[in-house]
Amino acid sequence: MKNNPEYQRFANEARKKQLKLIKKDYIFIRDIFKDASKRLEIKAVKAKSGSLTKRFTLDYKKAIEESLIEVRKQLYNNNKKSIEEAAKHANEVQLSFFSKLNNQYELGMDQTFKTVFSRVPKGAIAEVLDGNLYKDNKGLSKRIWGDINGIDKDMNYMITRAIAEKKSAYELSKDIERYINPEAKKDWEWNKIYPNTRKKVDYNAQRLARTSINHAFLSANIRSCKRNPYVEAMHWELSASHYERQIKPFGEDECDDYANQDNYNLGIGNFPVEKVPLPHPQCLCVVYAVIPKSLEEIGSELRSWIDGESNSMLDKRYEKYGLEFID
Repeated sequence: MKNNPEYQRFANEARKKQLKLIKKDYIFIRDIFKDASKRLEIKAVKAKSGSLTKRFTLDYKKAIEESLIEVRKQLYNNNKKSIEEAAKHANEVQLSFFSKLNNQYELGMDQTFKTVFSRVPKGAIAEVLDGNLYKDNKGLSKRIWGDINGIDKDMNYMITRAIAEKKSAYELSKDIERYINPEAKKDWEWNKIYPNTRKKVDYNAQRLARTSINHAFLSANIRSCKRNPYVEAMHWELSASHYERQIKPFGEDECDDYANQDNYNLGIGNFPVEKVPLPHPQCLCVVYAVIPKSLEEIGSELRSWIDGESNSMLDKRYEKYGLEFID
């Protein structure tokens, strides 16, 4: 099933924006943790070389708590903004496609098309933020909270170990600063000193951000495609890095199954709009709509329908959604 080249171009542009958003978030999240490590490094500089005192320990725990509150706040605000942008980029595919149709065939429906898709991003954003997209119903805030609590537990454990091993306040502070800095190297001795603590403190935050962006993009993509009467399927395409990231080190995964299935007789890798599976965390595969009809065919159909010619597909859409095809 060949895709409409104009639609595919808009889908490719949206994909590029999605990847840029992921890259921007990667840098921003690392900076959040680097800033936190700098704040705690100040404590390390001020710390005396003597043994840990109860007062210093309490003050340091308070400094850690304040720093993590700030990290959590920044992560949530940034993730929320990225989710909103991702949903908007996905929805722009339909808007751009119908805008081109409207202008090229003088349909006079520009505002109608904008109204049709206006509520798509809001619904997709809510699905991710509120957790309605997931079996555990955990929204963004709860997921970030859980991650930060894990970091807090790690650092409390480090403090307990430092006290037991009679480390100095300065040594503890430097260890904490090293732990929270995503660029600090943690060699094999780190696990010996602080077993079961994270070697990559920003890993879960990066994983959550990338997954949230992908899911918001997909949710908005599916929601907008349901409102496009010319979409006949959704195609699952493996990412360009799938072999290096997945197959080479680990072997095939569910993405390979999705990209190679034809369970619905729609073509290899194609799903009905309402049957597209949710991508696994950190998935970078591409999902886009399949519109076999040409721009000329669609434009001519819409033009004729507007002028009064009967069209069973568009008539049914009108009967179901009204003049503006709104569900």
